[in-house]
Amino acid sequence: MSGYGQLACMLAPAVLLCAPWSPPAAADDAPARQQNGSGQSAPVEKWTVTVGKSLVMDSPLPIERLSVADGSLADAVAVGPKEVLINGKTPGETSLIVWQKGGSRLIYDLVVRMSPARLEAMRQQLAREYPDGDINVTFDNDTVFVRGAVKDVVAAGRVMAIASTLGKPVNLLRVEVPPSEAQILVK
Repeated sequence: MSGYGQLACMLAPAVLLCAPWSPPAAADDAPARQQNGSGQSAPVEKWTVTVGKSLVMDSPLPIERLSVADGSLADAVAVGPKEVLINGKTPGETSLIVWQKGGSRLIYDLVVRMSPARLEAMRQQLAREYPDGDINVTFDNDTVFVRGAVKDVVAAGRVMAIASTLGKPVNLLRVEVPPSEAQILVK
């Protein structure tokens, strides 16, 4: 196996984060900095990949090694001397550091987002189960927020079971309590 092929194999388990060296979307926050061989720094690029999808990063210089902060969120594999393949695994945020020949480093913030199709499918399922329901579902990182009103505790449990298929659900549902009937005290 060539020296580069060995590098790709060694890096495969510790992969994550970023995408190609030229971002497809503008970075909206960049608190960290990249450093080149002369100690100068530049803004960190932010990349977004969808769970189950891949991005290819092209490096301006040959890659020496890669590191992903949280390999449970994404994989990053060097597939060529100047190419990195990033695969989204689970929703969340992490970092990718790429060391290049000459001592420069590229640092990326990687956001792995859930597939919008999965969220929409779950919303449609809730609409079928509760056509008159007032239920709203949003997703942030790996947490599902369920808001709205349901008629009883059983309905709330079913809604939460459906929502849990996307991640950790947070129950913010209101359960409608029927008015109590007047009671007469008999002595």
